[in-house]
Amino acid sequence: MPILTIQQKIEHKVTAIITRQGSFPFFSIASVLLVVSWLYGACMRLRRTFYNQGVFASHRLPCFVISVGNLCLGGTGKTPMALDLAKLVRQMGYKAVVVSRGYKGSCEKKGTVVSNGRTILCDARHAGDEPYLMANLIPDVPVVVGKDRVAAGQTALKRFQPDVLVLDDGFQHQRLQRDLNLLLLDCRHPFGNSFVLPRGALREPISALSSADAVIMTRCDNIDPSNELDLLKMVSPRPVFRASHKSVLRAVLPAGQSAVATLLAQQKSGHPDPLKGRRVFAFSGLAHNEAFWDTLPKFGAQVDGKLGFKDHHPYVVADANRIGRAAQLAGSELLVTTDKDYVRLPPEVSFPLALLVMGISIDFGEDIERWRRYVTQCAESKMGIRP
Repeated sequence: MPILTIQQKIEHKVTAIITRQGSFPFFSIASVLLVVSWLYGACMRLRRTFYNQGVFASHRLPCFVISVGNLCLGGTGKTPMALDLAKLVRQMGYKAVVVSRGYKGSCEKKGTVVSNGRTILCDARHAGDEPYLMANLIPDVPVVVGKDRVAAGQTALKRFQPDVLVLDDGFQHQRLQRDLNLLLLDCRHPFGNSFVLPRGALREPISALSSADAVIMTRCDNIDPSNELDLLKMVSPRPVFRASHKSVLRAVLPAGQSAVATLLAQQKSGHPDPLKGRRVFAFSGLAHNEAFWDTLPKFGAQVDGKLGFKDHHPYVVADANRIGRAAQLAGSELLVTTDKDYVRLPPEVSFPLALLVMGISIDFGEDIERWRRYVTQCAESKMGIRP
């Protein structure tokens, strides 16, 4: 067992409080976090009210803006949804640009063009892992990052003249007006423990639902019907679309080969058949590492071991060496990670075992045609644009 530092112990305690349902003793850290949560929630309500009433200025861009966002921290599928939308927009015949914050990238504050739709212009450490991943997976769609979404949107307009701007993780960023505001909710835990940060995982109060034009319920494949009915009542009368997360195989990196993220753009997504009957060692740095690890046995893999890192963890060579040693000690045949983790590996990294890179795509199932019609009708009716 590794010895935890005081900081790590506090982080584990806070994480347990954020994710746990039920009550805690009155004299506990949870009570302190609850007070801060009330204050933060009140500020977020006031902020949204001020934007809605025009007290805080917001800016409109001369193109159709679709925002993809959520209420809870991580795990709802915002990035796969933004990818799906960008592809759909292209299929509809529109010119699209994706705008993202570039979280944890060195260019987050000043902003930059990650991809011009032909060439990827910077790496994950500059762009942030999610924008860089999107630039790899949709190489014909420009990707722009910047914490200031208005400035990033203006850059996108000036450089690429898009018909449609897809705003990744934009639900809380109200300075930029949007024409279609999509809210993603994880069917399993749509509101976490119902508390706002830092007592819970909500980024703002549940009342913010009122700002959504439509709701996309993700991970719907295993939802309890009664829970789904309760959720539908809460989001009514907004249009609701059901979707699930589909695991796909992005790439296979042979043992000893250096990690090159652009390999993802050269591969076609497929079913993760190579996992069947294999002994694997998993590693990831996600908001919910367990959600990824739990998918592997479903494809017939025997998980010998796993290493979890913080979300957006910047991997270094020492991490790769640690992962490789642990996998060999466990007697594993393969390493497996996510595409979001893969793009954060330094290019000089290589592993003693073959590495399978897994990704997530959004599957609307029976709702796919209704979903496509909805997006098309919104674009044509709100902006009057046609391909």
